[in-house]
Amino acid sequence: MVKKNYDKLFLDVKDQYLPEIYESIKENPKASEAYNEIINLNNEIALMIQQLAKNYKDDVFNKTFPTILSMIVHPAGAHIYGAFISSALPLCFQAIRVSIEAICMAFYIDVKNLYKNYVDPFQKLLDFDKELRQKQISISKFIKEYMKEVTNENTANKFIELWGKVSNDFLHFSGYTKKLSKWSSGQEYAAPPSWAGVFFPYGKEDEEDMQYLTKTLHEFRQLLKDLYERWKTQQYS
Repeated sequence: MVKKNYDKLFLDVKDQYLPEIYESIKENPKASEAYNEIINLNNEIALMIQQLAKNYKDDVFNKTFPTILSMIVHPAGAHIYGAFISSALPLCFQAIRVSIEAICMAFYIDVKNLYKNYVDPFQKLLDFDKELRQKQISISKFIKEYMKEVTNENTANKFIELWGKVSNDFLHFSGYTKKLSKWSSGQEYAAPPSWAGVFFPYGKEDEEDMQYLTKTLHEFRQLLKDLYERWKTQQYS
């Protein structure tokens, strides 16, 4: 049997840091709520992909929406889990934002039947993105204006509101410092947020961010399920 030589940091993370963070999640109701939303999101995405593979034509994954669901959104769900379980909470929002952008563009391409002669769904996305840039259409304008063409105004508004929520302070360096400055000047909590340390367990100082993440994840789950059902109806009704 080959002896495995693990470095000290890996062993510390595996044997000490992750168990401590996990226990802090289980002990804090707000953290547990966020954790459960992440688990539910991953389970729901996996079920969607299984249903598509089982119930529809063999070429389903040549279409853009299922491909992006399985190769961008599903991995992003795992990335959210990995970030949260290692107390890198800010990274969760980045994965949600990428998922929103990708799934909206993929849905639009399939419903509008764009680039129908293309074989590669990724090339469809690249060319569509290029087309939007050439027309100077931002991703926010695309979601707000174009998505209502293939869903409805209410759904498009919900997506743009959610996209705005995840385009938050955690997306930029200045946002991190703004939050830390608020903590430093107010001293509401003795400890800084866990993400300001290295593999720190969660505490009460994280609860505001956790509630925000929980609400964001719940809204994303509902919108993703809505888009998934719309896609099935449009493609296979």
